Amino acid sequence: MLGKIRNGVPGLSNVFDALVRNVEDYRIQRSPSVIEGYSTGGPSPRGRALLFYLTEPFYYFDCSPRFRRHQNRWQAIELADRVSSAGYTVDIYPLWNDPPPDPDTYDLILGRGDNYHRAVEGCDTRTIYYGTGQSIPTLREKETERLRRLEERRGIELPPERSREHRGTPRSYEDVIVVGDERTAETYTELAPDTSSIHPIRLSYQPNFEPFDRDFEEARGSFVWFGGSGLVLKGLDLVLEAFEELGSLDLYVCGPVSNNEAFADHYHDLLYETENIHTTGWLRVGSRRFADVMSDAGYLLYPSASDGFPSGSIAACMHAGLVPVLSPEIVHDTDGWGLTLDEVTVPGIRSQVRRCVGMDPGSLRAMSRATVEKARSDFTREAYSSDLEEVLRRILSD
Repeated sequence: MLGKIRNGVPGLSNVFDALVRNVEDYRIQRSPSVIEGYSTGGPSPRGRALLFYLTEPFYYFDCSPRFRRHQNRWQAIELADRVSSAGYTVDIYPLWNDPPPDPDTYDLILGRGDNYHRAVEGCDTRTIYYGTGQSIPTLREKETERLRRLEERRGIELPPERSREHRGTPRSYEDVIVVGDERTAETYTELAPDTSSIHPIRLSYQPNFEPFDRDFEEARGSFVWFGGSGLVLKGLDLVLEAFEELGSLDLYVCGPVSNNEAFADHYHDLLYETENIHTTGWLRVGSRRFADVMSDAGYLLYPSASDGFPSGSIAACMHAGLVPVLSPEIVHDTDGWGLTLDEVTVPGIRSQVRRCVGMDPGSLRAMSRATVEKARSDFTREAYSSDLEEVLRRILSD
């Protein structure tokens, strides 16, 4: 009902979204941070499960704009629902909460984060790690390497952004459910007993837009970098330096660049004073500005060193029809729906961009269509739910 009101009155959406967020904040502030005894209503013959993930989404309205901000909001509820449907009553702890006094009182522990690792240390309970990207050791290694390369090129030393979010050091996992493809799953090999204990599932994504019409002849010359925190890890430095000598081509930088003040200061002239580089800041998916950027551009240029495939930003751009140009560190084979960089360096990116510009408009149109078909087939809530249910069945039947 609320969603119909929001969508039915022109110009009301921003006011409505703000009102919904305010009411949700009120509910969250007055609700317990730990959710105990969660159940979808069926029997719980397997006992009690402890889940470490997000709890705030359980207090959102179905029409909440927060579900559009990141796919993990919806995944939090779906994960609890699927565990409950597998036969458990679920206690849900936020990622930052201390674990309960005695994790051994549970029959299953599932989740991620530092407190998950603390809870399962020395615990005899069945455990499943929930990975939402490449493994923590891989992320740390890749971010350290990218920062070192930046210092060698530019003489600037920046602290890590993403590595510091993961303070604990994982030792090994009994089973791993990892949101991503086989390339993502490979990064967990040294943390699991064997490859049969690593279970990749497809990403959930629910676009609130349709693929955009574009002039593919013009779109060949426009590229988008679209990402969150971890600017160096995700290759924004390399992309900016590549476009410094590509003045006839357009680059849209869509992400929270200003949050990293040292990075933004160092690259200020490229980010804000270069005619062909357009820095939008964080771009709300589904907004009018998002539509303008997506309909102008032909490619997503995203040379990340460590991401699950796909990340939410990749999935959004693929649903929008942008052809992804990705690093081999996050995907092995683009199979007709995208392109893989031969060399993740400034000259290598520049060379790939020039090849993209030279692509026939008809070929780019066909590849864009294949990109959308891939996203609609594999990066949906239905695909995520189906994979998760099957993986839980397989793990818990052992």
